[in-house]
Amino acid sequence: MENEQNKKLTYEEALRRFNVAKNRKKVYFASIQEDLKKAYKERTGDDVVYSETW
Repeated sequence: MENEQNKKLTYEEALRRFNVAKNRKKVYFASIQEDLKKAYKERTGDDVVYSETW
């Protein structure tokens, strides 16, 4: 029986996993950015003019 941890990834599987992680990160950062915008609005009463996330 082959151990799952030692199994070699194919290019397609590696690309699929990369894209899943990339999309998950995009959704996570959008969620954080919305929370930060709400907190800023509550704290100052002004809308956010510019925010940088990478």
